[in-house]
Amino acid sequence: MADAATRLGVTIRWEKGNFRGGRCVIAGTPVAILNRSHPAEAHLSVLASVLKELPLDTIYLKPAVREDITALIARL
Repeated sequence: MADAATRLGVTIRWEKGNFRGGRCVIAGTPVAILNRSHPAEAHLSVLASVLKELPLDTIYLKPAVREDITALIARL
């Protein structure tokens, strides 16, 4: 999922701190910030919320990957 976000122009940053994570814009560049101390499930949730706002149909994704991303987005 991080690869899909990167291909859509989002920079992924892994940081430490007291925050959930999410999408923001830094110096005009969209950035997804993930908390290093959170489990992989939390990272997937944050990335799904970021991808929800992006035009996924503009990039090629393997069908299984697209299905997984779509399923995660539907749960949000």
